[in-house]
Amino acid sequence: TNTSGDIVKPSKGGIHPNTSYNQNPASATQSVFDSDEEADMDDIKRAQKLSFSMTNVLTAPESHRSIRIIYRGDYTKIVQAAEEDNQRLRKYLVATDLSEESTHALEWAIGTVLRDGDTLIAIYCVDEETGIVTGEGSLVPDDPKAMKEQAAAINTVANSKGFPAPVSPVFELKWASARADSTSRRTPASSPAPSSRGDRQRAVEERSRAVQQMTDKILRLLRKTRLQVRVIVEVLHCKNPRHLITEVIDLINPTLVVIGSRGRSALKGVILGSFSNYLVTKSSVPVMVARKRLRKQSKYKQKAVKQINNLSNPAARSLANAKID
Repeated sequence: TNTSGDIVKPSKGGIHPNTSYNQNPASATQSVFDSDEEADMDDIKRAQKLSFSMTNVLTAPESHRSIRIIYRGDYTKIVQAAEEDNQRLRKYLVATDLSEESTHALEWAIGTVLRDGDTLIAIYCVDEETGIVTGEGSLVPDDPKAMKEQAAAINTVANSKGFPAPVSPVFELKWASARADSTSRRTPASSPAPSSRGDRQRAVEERSRAVQQMTDKILRLLRKTRLQVRVIVEVLHCKNPRHLITEVIDLINPTLVVIGSRGRSALKGVILGSFSNYLVTKSSVPVMVARKRLRKQSKYKQKAVKQINNLSNPAARSLANAKID
């Protein structure tokens, strides 16, 4: 009988979840997660199934650049579907220097503005203060023509679709030194000096290490999302990073440029640095300065803003969500 005294016939259990209104609430098992948390768990499971594919670290000693292309998920299918639907695929450029501020800019770009099918170009222009050979035996071109050639090479990779072949003159890193040695044996008169050859090899190794560090950061950030995107990691040696970045911006024409607030300067987070200020004033496309929050907080501490692309783990509960039974 029910609460009104009427006889109730036993019926088959429905497919809907058990609630407190069921006739036998004692036999019902409470769900560990609610509907929102179950959706978060589904997103995490889908993100775990997305695979990464990437090229080797490719280097071009003649143009002083190293590159790696990272794909996640079914990027080619998403691009084809977007082209059939006449959807615009966006390109974002992040200028980085492996500092905390530039890493925050990279995290903001991946966690906030990036969407499926988009291309992220993470470029690191190493200037002469961080290991460039200067003087008579300088290995880094400084003329505008060389900068335009470097920017055109980056634009070729950014505009390629699917899984493109290495852009000429880009060679696999493991063959770069062997090719240089074989060339020097064939034409000893035109071979560079031993010190110059050693400096060139050190520059190649320096760029390769920087590409690997950027790759590790990008993979860690992408695993927090379920994005299916392409990321182009580019490291170049140049004498004027500001001019080269603006040249790349003019050729690629990205949707947005994202940079850090200060880089390696001593006055971090106080004012815009010379590099950031230059790009803001000279860039032909919008520039977003992702300023990292200072460590010193006011007494009215604000809650950190959640980045929409980052997945939330319902299993990681904090004391703020604790309940007293």
